[in-house]
Order: sequence, then C-alpha cells, then structure tokens
Amino acid sequence: MESLEIKSMYPDLEDLAKDAAKKYYNEMGDKDNAMHFYEKILYFQTQVKKGGLSV
Repeated sequence: MESLEIKSMYPDLEDLAKDAAKKYYNEMGDKDNAMHFYEKILYFQTQVKKGGLSV
C-alpha cells in the first residue's frame, strides 16, 4: 500500500482497504485486523477530501 500512497492513489487504496476489512471481518472473524483497515479507510477518505478529489 505504501507505494500507492506515494502516488496519491487514495481512492484506490480506500477500495483495497474496504475489501481487506470485509475479508478479515466476514471470512476470517479477525476483528483486530479488520479495525486496522477500517481506520485506513477513514484516513484515505480524509486525504481525498484534503486533495479535492471525490470519494
């Protein structure tokens, strides 16, 4: 994810984080890792808003 962050691909990273969070929570029952990705989603949404991009 870090190399994509450098390129300001926040909307794409948000989608990846959503997929990962769903997989960890729904399929694996791993709430801790799911929470990590949900926090990333919020971070990426904030970055998109700061940059003037649409979510």
